[in-house]
Amino acid sequence: MELSAYCVDLIAAYRQLIFRNPDDNVVGFWSMERGCYLYVKYYALTFGALVSVHWFLAFSNALTWILRRLGFCIGSFFFDDGNFVEPRQTVESGLRLLIMLLTSLECKCHTEAPKSGVGDKVRMLGAGLDFSSPELVIVDIPWEKRLQLQELLIQAADRPELKTLQRCLGVFIFLLTTTVFRSGYHRIRGLFTLTNPAFAPSLLKHHAIVRHYLLGLSELAMSVQPLRLRPALFLEAVDHLEVDAMYTESEARTGGVMDTMVGRVGFKFDVPHSIILAKAKIMYLEVLAVYIGLVVFRQFTPQKLLRIVSDNISGMFSIIQGYSRTCLHTNRLVGLIHDYIRDHNSSAWFEYRQSELNDADCISRNKVPEGLQLLAVNPKWIPEPTQEEVDFIHIMANADDFPTLLKSSPDKMSK
Repeated sequence: MELSAYCVDLIAAYRQLIFRNPDDNVVGFWSMERGCYLYVKYYALTFGALVSVHWFLAFSNALTWILRRLGFCIGSFFFDDGNFVEPRQTVESGLRLLIMLLTSLECKCHTEAPKSGVGDKVRMLGAGLDFSSPELVIVDIPWEKRLQLQELLIQAADRPELKTLQRCLGVFIFLLTTTVFRSGYHRIRGLFTLTNPAFAPSLLKHHAIVRHYLLGLSELAMSVQPLRLRPALFLEAVDHLEVDAMYTESEARTGGVMDTMVGRVGFKFDVPHSIILAKAKIMYLEVLAVYIGLVVFRQFTPQKLLRIVSDNISGMFSIIQGYSRTCLHTNRLVGLIHDYIRDHNSSAWFEYRQSELNDADCISRNKVPEGLQLLAVNPKWIPEPTQEEVDFIHIMANADDFPTLLKSSPDKMSK
């Protein structure tokens, strides 16, 4: 099916919602000059007031409901932006219906690009969407946004100020969530720490290290590839991957099991203690189990919807958010997991399940069910800690100042 899209942007959206009784919309603010609160009645929604967000969301949800139920339009209003996708042959009529509805409600909207538009290539919520191919949708941010981010990072490298770094982080998050989703978050973990007021003062003293790191991020900002999003109808049925790990002073082991078209298969791998550097060792092993499971079962996972089950909440949360705060090595594993899912055109749902309900629990405890076929794990698949990660663990354990956090360039962290 060939798709196309249309979008509209309301003009001065808050001011279009009028209160018949101003007594229902009283806004208070602190006056520094008078030293007291002032209360003002407004005939329209006021920008910055919490109640304005509530009422406008109710209005935009109502617009979405009308268009979906009465106009059979596929999409929604996000605050003042209406974004809809339809088959190419009905997109023009869908846009006319949307304009007709807004006109009947006396809502004014932009009718020309870039605020509004219709066609195979449109801009939605700041991102550019290309529907010209029937098998995938290409999503990217405008090129001027990339140039802006690069200039901000170079500026921050020369003069690393907290405000500039926070702007860099905001634009970088927008870039990564638009293009590679969680696959890129682990590469900006150092930027998260640099913008933390608790850590920034001591880290910014190491100007050479910070400069090298930020210049590496500026190159990454220009090299991130657009997202090529395949519709879910091209993905095969859901596969269930259950993983688990155990750790003691004498042994560490990961295990996993998966139901496939050829039956149930599993893996078991004894992890050398020499590569377990994280303080949260069981969390690291649980994340490692997910990565090993994806690699071991790679012949079954391409273009699949994967349901990955674990009994470790911390490990699942790190994978879902896209980076780990506990250790650079765990952080890199999280990135490798998302890289694998993206590179194999798969999609994943991460789920917590209690140990007694996790079928991989017995494998991690060296109790393999009878008849279960175990697939071999090549130790070369397991990423070993880099020297930067080893140094980071040592500094975290022995000092309050840890500049090694920034020594891993984005390229090194992604390998």
